[in-house]
Amino acid sequence: MKPRAFSLTGRLAGLMAALLLLFAGLVAAGWHLTPLPAWLVVLLALAVTLPFVAWGASALLQPLSRTLAGLSDGIRSFQDRDFGVRIPTDRDDELGELVRLYNQVGETLQEERTQVRQRELLLQAALEQSPIAIVLVNALNRVVYENHEARRLFMGGERLRGRSFSEILDGCPETLREILAGETDGIFTVDVADEPETYHLAQRHFFLNRRRHTLYLLRRMTVELARQEVEIWK
Repeated sequence: MKPRAFSLTGRLAGLMAALLLLFAGLVAAGWHLTPLPAWLVVLLALAVTLPFVAWGASALLQPLSRTLAGLSDGIRSFQDRDFGVRIPTDRDDELGELVRLYNQVGETLQEERTQVRQRELLLQAALEQSPIAIVLVNALNRVVYENHEARRLFMGGERLRGRSFSEILDGCPETLREILAGETDGIFTVDVADEPETYHLAQRHFFLNRRRHTLYLLRRMTVELARQEVEIWK
């Protein structure tokens, strides 16, 4: 970071000092060079100095106003989960440091969001290929997530998301409806594609975004049970 030439406070102090010197010089010159009364000299000095005061204040406050407006827009974009907004600056004072700090925070948040998104995609790919049927239902009894195995088990491959879970269960075998209607885990057997399949059900309740959700995990146990039976017979 390059060193500061003048801080914002220093520039303001310098401007005020220059204006005071200008005012004092005008008053002194009026007293010595004109026969006007003292109060009139002071008024004339003020009339000459005030335009410079207004110009100097505008020159200092206008960049401050633009910078604060840019920072306000950038922070609003953070609230909208948009971390790509950057504010260009070449200032070497406190405003420039503030803008650079904002840009650094934006870059950090954007990096973290990208990493989180990559992890979400990896997790989603793993869940989609999982042999366990996974269904997530919200407080309104609507399916908000399902994987491939769940689509195969409940709807023969059709999507479940957005549908009422109760309506989906109405088209399922009675055994499956009864065990899903309970609040406990368990093992049950149901016909899937005219073949008996044994599943283990696990139900978990939790709050997501302050709303109650229910997670259903149905693990197919047919192959494992058959293997255990073979081992027992051996």
